[in-house]
Amino acid sequence: MYYKGNFNNDQRQGRGTLYMLDGTYEGNWMNGRMTGEGSMTIERGPFKKIISGQWIDDEIIQGIIQYFSKPSNNLLG
Repeated sequence: MYYKGNFNNDQRQGRGTLYMLDGTYEGNWMNGRMTGEGSMTIERGPFKKIISGQWIDDEIIQGIIQYFSKPSNNLLG
């Protein structure tokens, strides 16, 4: 994981982006936890999930979850 953003007392604080193996979280942090407005994008193979809304202590409490899949290039016939 890699974090780019603000710190306070060695903890993520304010606005920042966390880059993970399968996605990112971009949004607000408080005391090292995802808290406030933010958006998480997770990509696994052809599938993508975006979770946007209000977070408290690393959990989404209100928001929207969107699912996407990339079209297949496989042609049958």
